Amino acid sequence: MYSNIDSLWQEIDDSRLPKYKSDATKPFKIGNKKKTKKDNIYTYRYTLTDSLSAKSIKVKHILKKGVLFTIKSLNDSITKPSPFITNFYETFKPIDTMMGATVLKDKTQQFFEALKKDDSIVIDTYDLLKFNTSHTNTIMELLKNFDFPENKESIKTDLISELMLLNATKALPFLKDLYANSYSDPKIQTSILKALLNKKEEKYYKDVLALMRKDLPLEQYALKSLFYTYKDSLELKKELFPELLEYTSVQEYKEPIYNLLARLKDSSIIKPKDYKKHKKAIINDGKIEIKRSLSQKSGYSSRNSSLYSYVKLIFPFRKESLAEGFFDKLIDCENAEALTTYYVLLEKAKEQIPIKLKNKTLDEYKNQALLVDKLYALGIKNPYLSKEITQLKYAKSHLFSTVKIETGRDSISFLAEKQFKTDSGKKGTIYFFKVDTKNDYGDSKKLYYAAFLEPKKQNELVTAIYFQSGYNGKSMDENKKEDELIEDILEFVRYKARKRINLR
Repeated sequence: MYSNIDSLWQEIDDSRLPKYKSDATKPFKIGNKKKTKKDNIYTYRYTLTDSLSAKSIKVKHILKKGVLFTIKSLNDSITKPSPFITNFYETFKPIDTMMGATVLKDKTQQFFEALKKDDSIVIDTYDLLKFNTSHTNTIMELLKNFDFPENKESIKTDLISELMLLNATKALPFLKDLYANSYSDPKIQTSILKALLNKKEEKYYKDVLALMRKDLPLEQYALKSLFYTYKDSLELKKELFPELLEYTSVQEYKEPIYNLLARLKDSSIIKPKDYKKHKKAIINDGKIEIKRSLSQKSGYSSRNSSLYSYVKLIFPFRKESLAEGFFDKLIDCENAEALTTYYVLLEKAKEQIPIKLKNKTLDEYKNQALLVDKLYALGIKNPYLSKEITQLKYAKSHLFSTVKIETGRDSISFLAEKQFKTDSGKKGTIYFFKVDTKNDYGDSKKLYYAAFLEPKKQNELVTAIYFQSGYNGKSMDENKKEDELIEDILEFVRYKARKRINLR
């Protein structure tokens, strides 16, 4: 239920914005807004434009009872729309059949009744519900007494989060009791901890620690992301330490806790002295993680290991004998994340890089892009980097760092380096590679490519990818010559910026 029509229109406006700060997508400019109501029909019209285009998108939303209609048309922002488009926008009216109940009417009670009847419709409609504080008691009663079917357990965990958002003061005592009574249901316990962490207030973080003292949920997959919360507040996460380190003796908690501690150290929120008395345990756990890494040969396992967190945490103690043994063994592994992290920390500290570490990072094509990305992220752009790792090498490393290439069976060959100019006047270079693969199902050839705009500074690599092939590359059509395939990609890259028909 929407509290009023403006809340619906606001949700439509908000949906155009990037969900995450890291999303560089720029939304269209919105103008010519007009909202009207006639009888029981609401309308909202506006125009979307972009400063880089002469085109515009004309949009009209029409709400009648339970159905929202949307009309869109691509127009020229300089000239007027055609008479057909203008007439269609002005005369379109929804018919009265199958309109459903108005979206401004509260339908949560219908949802709760359908849930209790195990109606499958709740799975399709749950995401559309809008809860408010008046639903607090009903949600608590449902969580306490209703036995959720297995296929609807996700709804139960979502309701726990909703409860804390609606009325935290009333929900907290209830959720503490629910936590204690869910000894055999770790999913519920981790959901409650996550809901408390999402509140971003110190008092709730203290409640998290209090609940963990009473009982530790052991649910492998949920625990991995337990301490990663929406719009993460690392400053508050400091309140969980050092007590949280007491639980690293439990295998399921090692990775999430050490990863969080490493993030806090990276941000200078926690200093090495804050966890110094735990260093022996951290180093011993790190050595065990190295052994585990030595048994993992795939690039996927390497990049999903937490070994790099141990490197960050142990590095301040590298001169101590116990830590020296960790770093000696570390260089024997093939973990790209950990090895490049060690290289970067040594470079930052202006210390000598061991030859064997150089061989596995600076000289290993699969790890070169990862190394450059980490160094550049810290502003370390030493001239030797662009000499040892050219833009061509960076492109190859970026494309094939995780692609499985069987030595002696598969081969990567460089095809071409082509210059291009976009329709907005920007210049760049695209690198093309071919992968020949042989297996029991027959031979195959795939085209890989990565495009970069011109560097802003000389002797610096460009790490921002303008355009690239996917993980699996592009199958090469036997009926086309390589030059034709390359030209097709070049044509697409030149006009990449024109692919703009996206309201988000």
